[in-house]
This record gives sequence, structure tokens and C-alpha cells, in this order.
Amino acid sequence: MISHQEQKLYDELTEGCNFMPLPDKLLLMVENCNLTGEIHPEFPFICYHFHSYSYTKQQYEMLCNFHVKLLNKVQQHKMLSDNVANTVIVLREPLAHSGQSEYEDKNIAYWKDIVENTPEIRFRSEFRKYLI
Repeated sequence: MISHQEQKLYDELTEGCNFMPLPDKLLLMVENCNLTGEIHPEFPFICYHFHSYSYTKQQYEMLCNFHVKLLNKVQQHKMLSDNVANTVIVLREPLAHSGQSEYEDKNIAYWKDIVENTPEIRFRSEFRKYLI
């Protein structure tokens, strides 16, 4: 866990941030990783989805860039900088592995299973690509 001082700094640096239309679930995973260092098992897959979805790609990349800048601002705070560094690694994973078939196949298989077993999202346009 980060210290009270690091929490205060984090709150100041992230106040007023708005990454709409990215969903709260993603943003909560990002914040949890920033504050605790814990990476939710679904976090990398969710990052892949929002990076590969044209409607959210630009905002997702803005979120990545924001975190790179945030990391530079918190370097002198060990725990917070370690946590933000972990967040940056996960957020940038889709960029780092872009075009690598093994990475793409793993993510597509993950999402295909989710979409096939979740009727609520099966026919939503952003998820159809996983069923092809």
C-alpha cells in the first residue's frame, strides 16, 4: 500500500481526470493498480479490448500517455512509482505486442469465450469481432 503522503499526491495529480468513454470497470482496475500495485487477472484482457476497439482507442491511448507522465511526476515516491509503473506496463501491453499472433490469439480466445457465454454482449457491435 502507498503512504498517506503518496495518496495525497496521487489525488492531486489525478483530480479532474476524465477518460470518457472508457468504462468505470477499466478505470477502477487502473486506479486499484496505481494504489495497491495489484493487477486484476482480467486487466490485461480488458486493456487489449479497449485498445483494439476503434471507438475507445484514442481515449485509451490518452490514458496510457497520462500514466507515462504521471510516472515521471511520482518518481521520488517509491511505492507509488512502482505501482504506477506496473499500471503503465499493463496499459501499454497491447501496444508492445501489436501484430504478434500469439498475443492476439490469446486475447481473441479469451474474449470469444466471454462473448459466447454472455448473451447481454453477444450482439453488441464492439464484441462481434471476437465471434468471426
